[in-house]
Amino acid sequence: MANNIKTGKDTVVIGKVSGEIGEGSVVIGPTDDRGNTIINTPMAIGRDASAGPNSIAIGAGASAGSDIFYLLQQLRIVPEVQSNETLVKNIDKLTAELQKLEPNSGKIQGLWSIIQGSATVGGAIGFVQTIGTILGF
Repeated sequence: MANNIKTGKDTVVIGKVSGEIGEGSVVIGPTDDRGNTIINTPMAIGRDASAGPNSIAIGAGASAGSDIFYLLQQLRIVPEVQSNETLVKNIDKLTAELQKLEPNSGKIQGLWSIIQGSATVGGAIGFVQTIGTILGF
């Protein structure tokens, strides 16, 4: 990253960039001495960015692939869910598995079964139903 850079909230900066970058901005400059910017997939850049398999999400709140990652994130922060460390860890494992280039469907189904059984508490039922529909379970 370049020197003398001032950034705002939710800013993403990659490569040789200088100056002031405002809130919510994404700046991707060259990443090598030839001026190339190299981005490999899968990738998520920025606060709360999420990317599905074979996709890129860049910037605050960016989402790629499907709404599944947003919904999992929202499920994770339901107070009754958030207070259950094991449930949160299983949601994180499911999210990580879904982001793989070749996700293991058996692992996804197993994790979802555990999450579904544990997360059907007040406020989480709607998320569980919507996520289950997207997953096809």
